[in-house]
Amino acid sequence: MKKVLFFSVALMGTAFCYAQENAAHNKDVCPKSMLENIEEVDYDCLDILDGRLEKEVDEQYKILYQRVKNKDTALHGLPASYFNKVRKTWGEYKEQLCSDPTNDTDLKSAADWYILKCSIEQSQAHLKALKRF
Repeated sequence: MKKVLFFSVALMGTAFCYAQENAAHNKDVCPKSMLENIEEVDYDCLDILDGRLEKEVDEQYKILYQRVKNKDTALHGLPASYFNKVRKTWGEYKEQLCSDPTNDTDLKSAADWYILKCSIEQSQAHLKALKRF
């Protein structure tokens, strides 16, 4: 009986340690809630959040292209070429707005933080506009 109790306690302890370890590994270092107070986010998290927003924008365009393909009446007959043009124009606009032509090195500068912040803000606005369709 004592052996069974000992093994039960050992097994429960191991399971607890395993659960704690997995929780620590799955914890998001840069949660999306950080976008609410973007002024206090460091460069590395801004970079991660910018990548996530780019993926969200890509997903939203995939959804829109699928809706065009399925002839969704809410799109009022807008062709896929319209969304291609919007995407291209937005990309060029964002590039022009959120760039620093004086920074031609690969080294991180103070301006890089502001460039990423600008990119995130523009991606958020674009994503919000796309979701209105």
